[in-house]
Amino acid sequence: MSKGVVGFTLIEIVITAVVIAILSAIMIPQYVKFVEKGRGEEAKLMLKSIRAAEKIYKADNNTYTTNLNNLQSHIGAPNSNPNRSFNYSITSADSISFTSRATRRTGVNSGEYLTMDQIGTINPSGTDTWSP
Repeated sequence: MSKGVVGFTLIEIVITAVVIAILSAIMIPQYVKFVEKGRGEEAKLMLKSIRAAEKIYKADNNTYTTNLNNLQSHIGAPNSNPNRSFNYSITSADSISFTSRATRRTGVNSGEYLTMDQIGTINPSGTDTWSP
């Protein structure tokens, strides 16, 4: 009695590799998009924190500030963590209004930014990868 050879044929291995490649081509871009949207939520939360801290600062000083250090007791030091995905700044401020900005440090959309004003209006730059 002879024993049969057990194993996979070359065509079965090739078909499996093609299926894996097709699934990867579909799933990897979706994963990247999902991660970028999550990072966008990080930026929105920090901008909301900056807005709340600016309101407190204005109540105490009758003006908004462009210096994040003036808000540090309320929001910490948002740019001190090198693992964060954004740099935060306040691009303009006076006694009536302010605009804060979150600029992407890394990733597919590096350099793009979100801005938020004193009433909470959020404006994205570039492609809209910010909303869920």
